[in-house]
Amino acid sequence: MAKKDDSAEKIKAFLSTRSALICDESNTSRSSIKKILAKLGCPVSKIDGVQKLSEAMTIIESSAPAVVVADYNLGKDCGLTVFESLSQKYPDSQDRFFVLSTGSASESAVAEAADEDVDCFILKPFTAKSLEDSLIDALKKKVKPSKYRVAIEKGKKELNSENSDGAKTTFEEAKALDKKPALACYYVGKATETLDDENGIQAAIGAYQEGLAHNPIHYRSLTGLFDAQTKLDQKADSYQTVKSLASNFPISPKRLADVFELAVRTKNFADVDQFFHLYTKLENRPEDLTKRVIAGMIVCGSYLLRNGEEERGLEAITKAINSSGKKATVIREAARALARSDKADKAEETLMLMDPADRETDEVKALDFYIRTRQLDTAQWVDHGRKLIREGLKDYDLFRLTLQGLKELGNDDKVKELLAEAKAAMPEHADEFDTIAGGS
Repeated sequence: MAKKDDSAEKIKAFLSTRSALICDESNTSRSSIKKILAKLGCPVSKIDGVQKLSEAMTIIESSAPAVVVADYNLGKDCGLTVFESLSQKYPDSQDRFFVLSTGSASESAVAEAADEDVDCFILKPFTAKSLEDSLIDALKKKVKPSKYRVAIEKGKKELNSENSDGAKTTFEEAKALDKKPALACYYVGKATETLDDENGIQAAIGAYQEGLAHNPIHYRSLTGLFDAQTKLDQKADSYQTVKSLASNFPISPKRLADVFELAVRTKNFADVDQFFHLYTKLENRPEDLTKRVIAGMIVCGSYLLRNGEEERGLEAITKAINSSGKKATVIREAARALARSDKADKAEETLMLMDPADRETDEVKALDFYIRTRQLDTAQWVDHGRKLIREGLKDYDLFRLTLQGLKELGNDDKVKELLAEAKAAMPEHADEFDTIAGGS
């Protein structure tokens, strides 16, 4: 006798105890999805519909719906971003149901790569029947998981119980239960990485790479690989990994800060504009991210200027200044970078962006002197430097450069006089000042 298919009852039982949220800019799509969810067992009174990502985030925070259907494209936002908040509310994947609707095959590939995070993806435009069929198929897998999924959940419980060896064995066995077991490979890596020594981390990297061989943009394998490479300080490799993450998935402010810093450290300045664009699209820009983006844009601008790409270099530095809200400290660092890149006139123009009161600080006066060393004859800027020193300004570069200028002019008596003054004002740099003064 054939076993009765009780999937419909199990789906209804799953949905009837949970509230749902639909986030889609289309009224028609929201209405269609709501009807199907209600038909499958979700109480109509517990189904909310919103148009914007910000609205969805508010509802998830306040009401914690366990069933969420989001469109991939929400204006300048991405519906996949919702998952991070959803997973915080429901850490166990069996307690939640996340559906992503997409408008293209490439977006569907991204949704599929977010294995375990996305339960179902629906390609638009959809009919009522295709929508219902897709949801039923995904819900069946949720309420009656495959042997592969059962093994994954068993291994996760072992891993959470700190039974790493048992978990690794379970995940290795799970790999034989699926044609493309990228998720099992990821968890093999996590179980291996718990050793937290270099050999364990290196072995984990191999597991994550095996997962990526099954799916080159598998989200969890990419994140695991990046974190492991970072632990081993593999900057060039970790940059390529995080670049793939940033290119294919919505990126968190923390991850974007990592991308920006790595792009600068590995001198991948050609990519910085792309990441700056991602930064400008963020609604929430934490202070730490903004600081790292600004610093990165100034370094990028300096590099481009030194390599003859004046237009792009100046554009990068301008973006840094504007992103800061034209803060005096950022203007000062931008001007310093311009002066060091032999753009003294641009540096002087940049300093003029400051409020007059901010230009009267000792730091700005010292920077203005440095800029003059790139604009004026040696005798002229030396005179200006000596004037600032007589006015009581104490700055290492001011003393250093003025000593060098006097030495270049052959004025040994004034070198000796200024050397004594510099060593008295900044005794911690006495040896360096002696070296600059030479035998004077």
